[in-house]
Amino acid sequence: MSVCNLTANIANSIVGFAVLTLPTGMERLSDNGMATSEALGVGVVLLLVFGTLNAWTFTLIAEACERTGTCSYTAAWQKTLGPRTAWLVSSSTLLISFNNAVICQSIIGVCLTDLIGFFLEPPEELPRLRIQLLVVVAVLLPLCLLPSLKPLSAASTFGLAGTATTAATMAARALDTSYGPEGKFFEVVQWVPTFEQRAADPEGEIAGLAAVAPSASSVAFFLSLASSAYLAHFNAPLMYAETRPDRHGSRLAPFRAAAAIAFSAAAALFISIGGAGFATFGEAVQALVINNYAAADPLAAIARCGLFLTVLFEFPLLERPFRLTLAEQLGSSSGGKGRIHVFLSLGAITAVALAEPPLDQLAALGGATGGSLLIYIAPALMTLRLASRTILPRS
Repeated sequence: MSVCNLTANIANSIVGFAVLTLPTGMERLSDNGMATSEALGVGVVLLLVFGTLNAWTFTLIAEACERTGTCSYTAAWQKTLGPRTAWLVSSSTLLISFNNAVICQSIIGVCLTDLIGFFLEPPEELPRLRIQLLVVVAVLLPLCLLPSLKPLSAASTFGLAGTATTAATMAARALDTSYGPEGKFFEVVQWVPTFEQRAADPEGEIAGLAAVAPSASSVAFFLSLASSAYLAHFNAPLMYAETRPDRHGSRLAPFRAAAAIAFSAAAALFISIGGAGFATFGEAVQALVINNYAAADPLAAIARCGLFLTVLFEFPLLERPFRLTLAEQLGSSSGGKGRIHVFLSLGAITAVALAEPPLDQLAALGGATGGSLLIYIAPALMTLRLASRTILPRS
């Protein structure tokens, strides 16, 4: 795989619906009274720093695979840290795939309900849960029952295009002030945009900033959301295995270059969506920022359409690893491939999604637990263990 194709594949695996929770993470940074513009600046800096850190650990995983001669995350863990703790990797995968599948299905219900409402005249209050359940039975179940996911290989392209479309429409609305006090959608939105203004501190600007600095819990919450958004590390071994060697026969150099470009592009997209959403709605931003936009907004309808296609075809890519990993841990003889397993897996995900959990907290949970292990802890542990050994690179 060339550097260009590898860059596109890494970017596709990074960018997803989790980015839509970043604006509410930025809102949490202003909980202590920090001005909206200041919280936005802090959020941008944190996204850049963690984007760099995520790109570095992404390449560390590839280096571990190179030095151990393995081509999967679990295999690299077993070769460096031993097989007895390999269940940590599968458990993290289980948690992340389940969390993301619940978020994905919830977004499907929200987007489709809003899209139907956009075409109704006059607008009506639609039964979102019924619409979501109908999509589960009529669309998601047949997709999950497919014997192979190869027909859904274009889903990654849908994902990147849909997220880029969402970013463009959000940036356009932030610039044209359609949701400002004089804007045409200001009076029709469910949550009126409000912004924090910090009062001047008599002791000086630095003292004033220190007094309203984000709390540790607010920063941790935002970083958990950022980790969930940047998470693509479980795919690093497979992508490294498909990397075309350079003229010196090395795959690490082109892989590092592709990872640097892909994570830089993802960071730019995350800053665009997180910044535009927070700058448009301020303290009123919701857990899923797409909910803030008016149902009658045509640009928002375009964004919802792109997002709907993204999550519709991404859902089976999340449900299947959850089902197969759970079956493997439970020792199922069929490996989780039977129809009854699909029904049970989809039923469990749907039951949680219909309960309408807070999506930002769900994304933060995945990023703070399983995401932290796969992104930060495991690559560091494998690198340290390899550094303490004498393991020659593969010839």
